[in-house]
Amino acid sequence: MKGDMGQEDRQALDINLDSVASYSCELGLMSIAARLLKNGCTDMGSFVVSPACLYIAVETLARGAKGETLNELESVLGGAEARRDACSLLFAKDPEQTASDYRLAIATSLWANKFTSPLRRNFGRTIADLHGKAAEVDFESSEAKALMSSWLSKNTSGKFTSAPEMDADTVFAIISALYFKDSWVDPLDDEDIEVVFRAPEPQSDVAMMGGFGSYGHLLSTREAIAVSWPMQSGAVAVFAMSNNGATLDDFVQSGAAWDAILRCHMRMGTTRPKGGIELFVPQFELRSDDRDLGGMLRSLGIEKTFSPGADFGNITEADAMVSRVVQNAVLKLDPNGAEGAAYTIFVVPAGCAPEPMPEPVRVVFDRPFAFAIFSHSGAPLFVGVYRGA
Repeated sequence: MKGDMGQEDRQALDINLDSVASYSCELGLMSIAARLLKNGCTDMGSFVVSPACLYIAVETLARGAKGETLNELESVLGGAEARRDACSLLFAKDPEQTASDYRLAIATSLWANKFTSPLRRNFGRTIADLHGKAAEVDFESSEAKALMSSWLSKNTSGKFTSAPEMDADTVFAIISALYFKDSWVDPLDDEDIEVVFRAPEPQSDVAMMGGFGSYGHLLSTREAIAVSWPMQSGAVAVFAMSNNGATLDDFVQSGAAWDAILRCHMRMGTTRPKGGIELFVPQFELRSDDRDLGGMLRSLGIEKTFSPGADFGNITEADAMVSRVVQNAVLKLDPNGAEGAAYTIFVVPAGCAPEPMPEPVRVVFDRPFAFAIFSHSGAPLFVGVYRGA
């Protein structure tokens, strides 16, 4: 099926974003993606993180929050309408035309201490539309660890197989999970590529891949160059780099990187070159382990959640507060396509004949760049930067 698209599929690529909610209604999910990209670039290395996976964990928490705690969470999630729209993007029906190995799975779970914080009777129903599971467990038992690990492995297609250990004083824990795999519409080639990636610091050789495509879109401004490279399901990878000499850090920290990524994805000011696009980009496998996201959530205005005054009365009667928010993520891009997985955990203790074909537009990502992966419905699944290692 690779590279073989009928007329309906071509049209689907052109109108893919018609199913996306208006930009104003995406502010919660998209603003989280923007902040994650900016905050992650404070590290010196490459990284990857999943906005979608974090959003679902926060949404799960909000379903159980009340009062000021809920108000703060909604201020980040974007309000009731934006929350509905975001969930519609994240849990959109699978497209009819996909590669045989395509999969996008998003799920959430809440595990409560059966002795100290039994669940409200109907909370499981509250998160059912998030592909949610709610269970009461004994956090000191090996059975609890096994149950959570089994759930995590199933929902990340085996990319993560061991759930974190929980202390006996844990009131409840939320674990959200995401798995994604798709194939390029126009596969890339990793043989006889002469382009060399120019990393800011000496690095081992970076394997490049390249190829020609007719369905990608190009954004070229004084500030940035960005390219979208579509996948069989309608999902899209977007790569962006500065075009004015700015360093990657400045490009990302100023917000220009996310602006270029989003404009390219939304096809705002983009072109589809008549000669197609000849793309060169590194193939890579990135992994981010135990990335602390609590500080980022606090910077967005979520404070009550992390304080003894937090109110999660729709989950349990027990007093509780979030003590830790951590995410693990992995993303692989190769000549065939993309595969990635992530999980986020909230730990809560007490408190047309054609004319001669023009030359393709050649776009070479041979220096550090930012990237994002969007689902077929437009949800930001992964964002990150690549520096060469």
